[in-house]
Amino acid sequence: MFGGSEQVFSFEIVNGDGALARVTWVFSAKNRTIARGEQSWDQNAGRVPVRLAVPPVRDGVIFPAELKLEVFGPGNDPVARYVKPLWIFPNDPFAGRTAWLAEQRIALFDPVGHTREVLVEAGVPLRESHRLAVLDEVREGLLLVGEGVSFREHRGLAESLLRRAAAGVAVLCLAPADGQWPVPGMEDAPDPAARPVSLIWKRAGTIRDLDKRIDADGWPPDGDFVVSGVRLVGIRGQVAADVHGDGDVWPWYEIRYPGRRAACVVCGFGIVAHWDAGPAPRFLLARIMEYLAE
Repeated sequence: MFGGSEQVFSFEIVNGDGALARVTWVFSAKNRTIARGEQSWDQNAGRVPVRLAVPPVRDGVIFPAELKLEVFGPGNDPVARYVKPLWIFPNDPFAGRTAWLAEQRIALFDPVGHTREVLVEAGVPLRESHRLAVLDEVREGLLLVGEGVSFREHRGLAESLLRRAAAGVAVLCLAPADGQWPVPGMEDAPDPAARPVSLIWKRAGTIRDLDKRIDADGWPPDGDFVVSGVRLVGIRGQVAADVHGDGDVWPWYEIRYPGRRAACVVCGFGIVAHWDAGPAPRFLLARIMEYLAE
């Protein structure tokens, strides 16, 4: 949750054999109560809304909290209890990190333009590259491909990005729209440095692997956060990663080469599309950038 926001949680309560009388909730942080409430049980409603006024937090501070719900029958002891862990985030994932961002030397290829708009507003310094030929000149830092790029339209882009990763440049491609990615390493490469040391496909669980504080169950408003992903296909005797926007896909495709920052990540989570929906997308982007820099 963003600090300083209003949040509504809706809990479904399934009535068992016993009669239910009331529902109580406590919103707390570090054993200190922020707010509490109680309401009688409405059997016809079936769901209980809990409205929270989330306190603000300072820039750079991510604060743990919890929401505890208890359901009571006629007696004084709860017949059911549920505790939901919460994290309160500031708005800016890059607060106080201006120098670190400059050190990343981010080169952006964003023909769609939405990623540029979001990052410029967030104060992220960028070097824009508008032509594929310029990408092969990137020798260091982070090469970022904006959300929604078409690899079918920009032929040769995937191969160019893999060449940069093999040369030691960290590459991050955000939720491509369509096209194909090569699966390198399926045949002998004349240069050992051009052979990947690992190929990794992951689903939404990779979000929790990166940061356990970031929601990996769904993002507002619709609870869906996978914009695109890849499926492995065979084409003319070769293996490729086909980009799809629906169905059963791998939203995380990572190619690692020898070298500390020599990696290419294709991330199909809708970071830019959901940027203003909550803290998860923007703090996930910051964490992925850290991951590629480590």
